Amino acid sequence: MYRKRVPSVRQRHMSPVTLFLVLAFIAAAFATGYFANLYLALVLLAAAVLIASSLRMADVWRELVILRLGKLLSVRRAHLFPISPVADSVLAWLRTRYRDGRSMRILMRIAPRRRLAASACLLFGASLLAAYAGVSPQADERAPPRNAHASPDGGGWECSRGFREVEEACAPIRVPVNAYLDSFGNDWDCNRGYMKDDEGLDCKAVKVPANAHADNEGDFGTGWECDRGYREVGGHCTRVVVPANAYYSEFSFDRSWECDPGYRQEGETCLAMRAPAHGFLVGERDEWACDRGFMKRAASCVPVVVPANGYLDSDGNRWRCERGFRQEGASCVRLVVPAGGYIDYTGNGWTCAEGSHEHDGECGTGDQR
Repeated sequence: MYRKRVPSVRQRHMSPVTLFLVLAFIAAAFATGYFANLYLALVLLAAAVLIASSLRMADVWRELVILRLGKLLSVRRAHLFPISPVADSVLAWLRTRYRDGRSMRILMRIAPRRRLAASACLLFGASLLAAYAGVSPQADERAPPRNAHASPDGGGWECSRGFREVEEACAPIRVPVNAYLDSFGNDWDCNRGYMKDDEGLDCKAVKVPANAHADNEGDFGTGWECDRGYREVGGHCTRVVVPANAYYSEFSFDRSWECDPGYRQEGETCLAMRAPAHGFLVGERDEWACDRGFMKRAASCVPVVVPANGYLDSDGNRWRCERGFRQEGASCVRLVVPAGGYIDYTGNGWTCAEGSHEHDGECGTGDQR
């Protein structure tokens, strides 16, 4: 018996709705796998494959016949509908109209290219998920070794208190005599009055000289410091001799004392400071300044001579020329502003207007010679 073979046609591309849903589920799968859960990402990827395989759209010029296990299930027209990617097959009725008004339907089988595309999509997505699983924060987690726990910050582990990391393991910390574990629990410090030896393996007693006391910086320096009123000289504490009109200062490392305000240091003594005429003492050291209208010259204050068309500045020990005048030696001379120029922001000079430039004391354009 002769059977007529049913021709087949391939659907060129997914419908826009199907394509959008597939891409959205794939993007959600990758985001979920990287930031949340890898297994949930595989579920979302499988949903994308299912949508690509089962969601169809009938065009307006044809009708789709749905066969389930070889039996007629339904006839679909122009709209979106789902099918079973395993049990269903699709046949298409193509409408053909001739010139004489007759019409006929051509039955064609739609080849399962979409199933192949879905399979390729699943394989591609699973490969990518497996590829970046190595950089995923969850895949990077290592099983904590003995005497360790998961890091509270996530993404690793850290040794328990009293242990330190040594070659991917947690080794116990040896705390020597006269020492204790520090606040972090991964190192040790010496007790007060002791300091680490040169090898950093044990604690040795600090030898505190006379007129000194043990400090809290056992890991640095000598482990002791001199009492107030004494300073360290050659490993010993010697008394600081404070001269008259001075006071003890631990911030002065060279002599450990400073002169009182109104006095200045000269050798090992403090001499009284006296401001010159028209001067006054300033600050807490050996400094003096001149009154307004006077300026320093050597050890005295001399008056500031202000020329005509000048004035004292805000400091009061210098003078400046008024606006429209410029300084020339010890006097102020009037500015001569050429045509096309104007007094600048200082008030003591001039500049040419935009579009001209200065040449031999005049303002001219570029084409003038």
